[in-house]
Amino acid sequence: MPKITILVVNFNTAHFILNSLNILKQITKNQYTVYIFDNGSRLNDLETLKNGILKFDNVKLERHETDLRGSLAHGTALNYLSRQINTPYFSILDSDAV
Repeated sequence: MPKITILVVNFNTAHFILNSLNILKQITKNQYTVYIFDNGSRLNDLETLKNGILKFDNVKLERHETDLRGSLAHGTALNYLSRQINTPYFSILDSDAV
């Protein structure tokens, strides 16, 4: 069972997230789960992300359309994701952090 949950909010940053997932896989020794919340990205970005995460069995993706923008949308998404945590430890990973 994973000990770590990683939370990521996506808004048109699929390539950054996929890069981060590949790096996490290389450097992380403990089991972990990644929850990605898509905040209404362009459909081509969402499709890139959906197809890219297929090779990861520990990544879950949800999409929600919202009228919120900016920091409020990001915070609302993190609040939703925080309810998914069922591990002793968690981390928030900005989608453009590499």
